[in-house]
Amino acid sequence: MNNSLKGKKIVVTGAGQGIGNELCKTLAGMGAKVVAVSRSAGPLEALKAECPTIETISVDLSDWNATRAVLAKIDRADGLVNNAGIAIIKPYDQLTEKDFDEYDWG
Repeated sequence: MNNSLKGKKIVVTGAGQGIGNELCKTLAGMGAKVVAVSRSAGPLEALKAECPTIETISVDLSDWNATRAVLAKIDRADGLVNNAGIAIIKPYDQLTEKDFDEYDWG
């Protein structure tokens, strides 16, 4: 069995700081093709400077239309780390757009 991430495209949300940012670096170091997503452009630029192989996308995930538009440009993804900093306490497969629209993004 091959558990290598080499060449696998992994999308990481919440990549601007903290766990998401470090995870992007780790995954890139393991050979993954990382797509780092954050609403904060500055930290993404710093991440790209540190790890030039990482693709960055700056988008506010609370904006459904903008999110769909930029993520539609990703031809495929082998994995998703949904790390954006929100906490909606509900099973993942039961989440709706309305849940996110009503979330207090602070």
